[in-house]
Amino acid sequence: MSRSFSLKAAAAFVLASCLWSPHADAAHIADRSETVASEAGGQKRERAAKDVYLDGVRNARRATVAVLGAISMSRSDYDHPDNVGAAMHGTGFHVGGGYIVTVRHAIASSFRGKVYFRPEIKVMLENMEEHSATLVGVNDAIDAAVYKIDLSKVKSPLTAVKFAAREPAMGEDLYTFGFPGGAERARGYGGGIFSAGKAGNESIYLPKTVDIRLMQVDIPVCLGSSGSGVFNEQGEVVGVMQSFVQTHENEKEPQCGRLGMAVPGPIVKHVVEAIIGGGNVKFPVMGVKLKVNRLRDEWKVAAAEVSGAAAAAGMLEDDFILAVNGTPVTTTTQLQSYLMEKTHPGEMVKVKISRGGEEKTLTFALGSGS
Repeated sequence: MSRSFSLKAAAAFVLASCLWSPHADAAHIADRSETVASEAGGQKRERAAKDVYLDGVRNARRATVAVLGAISMSRSDYDHPDNVGAAMHGTGFHVGGGYIVTVRHAIASSFRGKVYFRPEIKVMLENMEEHSATLVGVNDAIDAAVYKIDLSKVKSPLTAVKFAAREPAMGEDLYTFGFPGGAERARGYGGGIFSAGKAGNESIYLPKTVDIRLMQVDIPVCLGSSGSGVFNEQGEVVGVMQSFVQTHENEKEPQCGRLGMAVPGPIVKHVVEAIIGGGNVKFPVMGVKLKVNRLRDEWKVAAAEVSGAAAAAGMLEDDFILAVNGTPVTTTTQLQSYLMEKTHPGEMVKVKISRGGEEKTLTFALGSGS
């Protein structure tokens, strides 16, 4: 009896809901249609976003190259035999017109206290083609180098990537392609190793790396991935891999780490465009050599030597530099990074200093330097 009652009750409920009224039925159908349309629209947008992501990944892979080594050179080129055809490895990416962006330290070597850059290197494309590339220019401040290959000799399509208009937000999905482990391993990868992760702290300052801030990327990378592009979900370059925090070491495997450090894309774009344009990369300078001194219970950035407009405005040696245009100064690298990214040569700036326990603001125009 209970089973029969349950079925009847259920049937009565269904019938009642169906026969509520023509108007209610029409409203129900309309609401359901809107829901279905909304769900379909959401699925369509999701598919479109996935297509954009996959297209970006494919494009980024085809634009990524392996830096395999130096083209043979005469000993007179660098005045020492050990530098001839020396092994090197790294990664780079094509930004159009045959221009390949990589990191300076991947193509540099030192001898007798001097640093030399390879005038010609060998790069390998996704389809295993190897081509020579000639040096266009380098920049020490951000560890960047630009080479150029002859596109008329490239048999398969070499795609180009562009720099993103904005930096990634913390937690945003990112990925990279790299060629860890040297030339022999790179020839076996055929398109680079794909690694994905998240954007982290956008303001990391590491000594003995570059003169600006670095962007933390939670992406597994290995030795040889330096110079690889860091891409957002649209396949745009948001940074260039510069170093990593080593967390794995094995004699038979390349050195690796799960935390990468990348030079932010906007500053790389500025430098690369200047190098390709044939001009010297100009950065704003204060005319102040920096150091760190103790101010009460804290270590603060101070002036070691002062010249130019800063000296003319009244800045003295040992003055503490507290802020520029209202932005607090925390470290020497943070100050250099702020000037490079947020100001330009000739701009008037307000610099807040502390001298003998008293604070004052100096106003002067920034100079220009490379």
